[in-house]
Amino acid sequence: MTSYLWIERHPTEGIGHEPASPPPGCAGASRAEEVTKSFTVSGRANVRVETNDGSVRVTSSTTKQVEFRVDYQGYELSKDLRVDAHQDGDKVQLTARVTGHWGFSWGHNSRRLHIEVRMPREADLQVQTGDGSVQVESISGTVNVHTGDGAVKANSLSGSIDLQWRPIRVTGISASLDDSTR
Repeated sequence: MTSYLWIERHPTEGIGHEPASPPPGCAGASRAEEVTKSFTVSGRANVRVETNDGSVRVTSSTTKQVEFRVDYQGYELSKDLRVDAHQDGDKVQLTARVTGHWGFSWGHNSRRLHIEVRMPREADLQVQTGDGSVQVESISGTVNVHTGDGAVKANSLSGSIDLQWRPIRVTGISASLDDSTR
């Protein structure tokens, strides 16, 4: 069974979802927003996360849930940011793509894209970023992390681990490890 795109938009102004004041001189600063999605798996989860311009943080839980939260600022959903999440059995995928605008933004037009993933500890994971850091903690299974331009931090992983790019900081690994800059 396949389910497709489900989106919730939640304004999240500032840390802790409390209203934040824009920096001085930036009265028109954009608010942070988020897209969330949750899927239940019955067997071993196989989770894939893809983004062309954002950071990713993956943590584990003891439940059979895969939860995604995409925090973004300075993008307009469905215009210059496309988010798609779907499930096919125990395979769960999230894709977040920035379209149109590339390059640096200064001042009140700052742009940010960050993906949080919470998934079962005993699972397989693939993360692909074009430009963004990746942090993965406490996953046991096949873990593939590839980033075109970003740091990779891995902690308490076990299984078959493939981390690609530098700088890489690895702690608590119990596995065969392939780290490269292909």
